[in-house]
Amino acid sequence: MGQDKFFDPRQNVKEQREFLHDLSNPLSIAMGMTEITLEKLKKQDSVDPKALECLEKSLKAIHRMKDLLVKRREILIEKTPEDKAA
Repeated sequence: MGQDKFFDPRQNVKEQREFLHDLSNPLSIAMGMTEITLEKLKKQDSVDPKALECLEKSLKAIHRMKDLLVKRREILIEKTPEDKAA
């Protein structure tokens, strides 16, 4: 089958990179706010250890999502020839 003349794979890569960029900012905010909250709660005496554990698991998941975004961005950069020349 021939390639659809209206589909440009470079545009698809560009859109994916823009999406990852847009997703990265709020994820970074969530990571920072969770880290701050966790640090403050750890300094308090009357915090439920289960609540701390939940926040730590959430922070771990956020870090994992951030790592996945970075890896995907790296793959997309490799697929974009004009980025290699720059």
